[in-house]
Amino acid sequence: MVREATAADIPTLVTLVHTAFEDYRERLDPPSGAHNETAETLRQALHTGWAALALVNNEAVGCIFYHQEDEHMYLGRLSVLRPFRRHGIGQALTEYVEQRARPGPPTYPARCTRSPAAPASVL
Repeated sequence: MVREATAADIPTLVTLVHTAFEDYRERLDPPSGAHNETAETLRQALHTGWAALALVNNEAVGCIFYHQEDEHMYLGRLSVLRPFRRHGIGQALTEYVEQRARPGPPTYPARCTRSPAAPASVL
């Protein structure tokens, strides 16, 4: 299941980003800035955009951040825990964002309410 993340999920989001990107520490050139993310930087990301969580058996196993600029939707910090990679989690998170980027009335949560969107299935 994929659901919209809220401010209450920030500790989980920090853990997911740090854990998922640990495999790439000292392997990327230039290095990823994922390990510099803090609760405050992710809170700011939620203030200027949105994030979604992927859950398997009610356990958070992945996340993605996204924001809109003009007519374009940008995504980033796609993070999936190693045991759950290559099982469609990243694809499900990406498709979740793509659904919100489709033309027509916005389908992403309003910034003022941060209400969760309808869950999408994963796997």
